[in-house]
Amino acid sequence: MNTFSQGLRTFYHSLKADKWLFVLTCFAPMLMSLIIWLIFSAHFATQLPVAVVDQDKTTMSRALIRYYDASPTISINKTVEDISSAQALMNKGDVYAIIIIPKYLERETVKGSSPTVTTRYNSQYVLIGKLIKSALVQAHGTFNAMVEIIRNTAATHGNVALAMSEALPINQQITSLYNGKNDYAQFLVAAAVPALWQIIIMAATVLFLEKNKGQLLVQNQARRKTFWLLIKGLLPFSVLFFAQTLLFFMFALMYANWPFNGNFAIMITACFIATIACQSLAAFLYSITLDAARAMSLVAGMAAPAFAFMGITFPSSDMPVLALIWRSLLPASHYIELQNQQMNYGTVLFSTFSNLLSLFAFAVLLVAASYIFYKRQPQGETQC
Repeated sequence: MNTFSQGLRTFYHSLKADKWLFVLTCFAPMLMSLIIWLIFSAHFATQLPVAVVDQDKTTMSRALIRYYDASPTISINKTVEDISSAQALMNKGDVYAIIIIPKYLERETVKGSSPTVTTRYNSQYVLIGKLIKSALVQAHGTFNAMVEIIRNTAATHGNVALAMSEALPINQQITSLYNGKNDYAQFLVAAAVPALWQIIIMAATVLFLEKNKGQLLVQNQARRKTFWLLIKGLLPFSVLFFAQTLLFFMFALMYANWPFNGNFAIMITACFIATIACQSLAAFLYSITLDAARAMSLVAGMAAPAFAFMGITFPSSDMPVLALIWRSLLPASHYIELQNQQMNYGTVLFSTFSNLLSLFAFAVLLVAASYIFYKRQPQGETQC
């Protein structure tokens, strides 16, 4: 208790002396998380602008355009005469995709041929590109089925049921087991917030160590004392960040209605260990440089691209070896796997043990940091 009270005093004086550290510790996590949530609070991407180049201008082509426009995801807000004009609209960012309906679409369809409708979309916007592609495929498939049913109805002398069975011999039902509403806010915010908090925790740790490095580099200070000074200095920050994590989870589960199918005790434990893991990594980086600017550069270089390595928007199984190595060096990558396991899959402790162990292993860096601080103390008679 005495050690923790000393840490609280150091914590208080550090926040009082450094306003940036105060803001970064007390306000930035929740404020930035709220901003991210507000950005994605629409939950669904709808009415994405798409341009159409109708080279056929027939009843069938206009019907196809209406099928596309009926999708809640896209909005056919531009109809242009040539491809170059449509391409110019996409280059300016006015539309996300171009649908090119070929000439003689209706004639070729009636003859039994298979004319090709071409779609060009900007895949640099990964999420938007996937949504547009999915919406167009669904609308196009529905229209194809309608055309086939009409054709078969004539062949079966008006037997609509038989025409439908021939057009759609096998019906399919595709059900999403997780994130059934396709709420992009749920899976993006749930990953973006841990990635952001990782940066904030590491940056706050660097600022704190810069402010108090004099206590860690005292001449003739025992190795054990250096370690405990580091622990008691960082522990109040750990508790505060952990408390804010719990507040955000309460907001996500009770207000945003995010699903949670796992064990809350496992989730709480993982949050606390992940906080310590981020602090340990930051302490190690700072101990190497003993300079806030250089340490911040290392923190930014490692943690800034964390979201890309989480495996949320790009599967980790398809990442090259170098990306997997980088991913393994980030606490947030191990944490997000465990979070997904608990929130979506409801896995048991045994299944999450490997990720918990990976997070706990970062504590070795805290021990290494204390040893580096000890070795970099001014030369003199040493104590054990």
